[in-house]
Amino acid sequence: MNNLKKDVEKFLHDFTCEYYLYGSGQKQAIELAPIYEKYRYLFTKDTIDSIPPEERKLRGFLISYYLGEKTSSQNEEISRKKSEKRFYIDEHEITYSRLHVLLNNLPLREERERLFKLKVEFVNKELNPIYAELLQKVYETIREFPYGRYYEYLTRIQNIDFEYYKNVFSSFLKDTQEIYTHHMNKQLLMQLGISLNSAAVYDIYYLFRGKEYDYKFKSNYLVDFLKEFLLNLGIDLSKQKNVILDLEERPTKSPRAFCAPCEIPNKVYLNVLPQGGYRDFETVLHEMGHTQHFAHTSCTLKMEDRYLGDMGLSEVYAFLFQYLLTDPVFVEYYFDIYGEDLEHFIRSVILSRLYIVRRYIGKFNFEIWLHKTEDIENAPEIYEKELHKALFIKTFKELYLEDLDLDFYSANYLRAWFAEASLSDFLKTKFGKKWFINKKAGELLKELWFEGKRWQIEEMLSEVTGRPFDIAPLTDTFKRYLKIV
Repeated sequence: MNNLKKDVEKFLHDFTCEYYLYGSGQKQAIELAPIYEKYRYLFTKDTIDSIPPEERKLRGFLISYYLGEKTSSQNEEISRKKSEKRFYIDEHEITYSRLHVLLNNLPLREERERLFKLKVEFVNKELNPIYAELLQKVYETIREFPYGRYYEYLTRIQNIDFEYYKNVFSSFLKDTQEIYTHHMNKQLLMQLGISLNSAAVYDIYYLFRGKEYDYKFKSNYLVDFLKEFLLNLGIDLSKQKNVILDLEERPTKSPRAFCAPCEIPNKVYLNVLPQGGYRDFETVLHEMGHTQHFAHTSCTLKMEDRYLGDMGLSEVYAFLFQYLLTDPVFVEYYFDIYGEDLEHFIRSVILSRLYIVRRYIGKFNFEIWLHKTEDIENAPEIYEKELHKALFIKTFKELYLEDLDLDFYSANYLRAWFAEASLSDFLKTKFGKKWFINKKAGELLKELWFEGKRWQIEEMLSEVTGRPFDIAPLTDTFKRYLKIV
């Protein structure tokens, strides 16, 4: 068993480093096949069957990659079609990966609608048959193991009561419906001249772009800001030899920041290509949260407690950093936005955050229904219904599989969002509203990060705050900043 765990760690090192080299523009193509071949024995049914039930994290990891191997042909075909696809609008060629970037920046609604519907048509005709084949393969393959349906497998292997969270999240939808519909309608009318009932998903990309504040989030300030922010928490980035901040410009480097924990905690890469703008700072802060978590994880922890635990836990720490940009005290301190400008900015980013949370609850409710019934044929209508119940805008049922997160990652995000609000409230109560410049707060975070992924989200909250999982802190945050006058 110890040798197997060592090989899992070696596999994750090779796998993550390959993704880093490709994403950072140091390799033109990603080469995963040789890595899978090198560690093929890890992902066989015989190996998985040899893992005792108490090794839940390890079994879940191996089964996940076993499912990935069984559906590799479908995944490769989807990736190929996406990379080859070109959309043409007024003689302009648009790649699939650039489509959402354009949607964020198209002021004319007719152009947004036209472009988005081209995507919908492509997904429905070209990708959905492959997505459906892939999902059916997952449902069939999981029956090789003693879990029953895919839903039961996820419940047991992740040790999460999804039905409990469905009820909890549904109550959040009811509690925030009035403020959501009021403020979304108000902002849509003010910025785009359309009502909530008339809005479609392609309008939201432009609504929350936040372009008017880009001048406060300049690319040449990003790295200095990160260093100052961390130093105020007692973390000297220049002395973190295990954190490699990759700032080098390369022609094919991903413009989106990402964290690559090749060897936890000894070698953690943070890929950054400063672009400027609020969204760029938000993404980098999120990835820095992951980076510091992995970089401070104890090297004495078992492999599975460094790599394979609750995937949502690291998201809590990432969101803790990211959502400082929705805290007026933080924004005023670091970005010199004041008065009415600050109020308008915070209201906009808080509303954007509420939209995302509600959207993911709609996704989560759909995914529970789908994985419990395994009824792919009737899934588009249920997807459209659940999203509309959450958002009250036009969505497109054709995207029901494009939008699907396997392994219930939507639940990880949701649990992390609510837990982050509880942790943030605790830090403010213990260290003050400016906890982010308090080195004692930094020491507490280091103690949490030291535990790696040993805890589940709920265990971490209980350990730190002495309270159970609670939706009230995040609900209260939204109601505090989105008042109905």
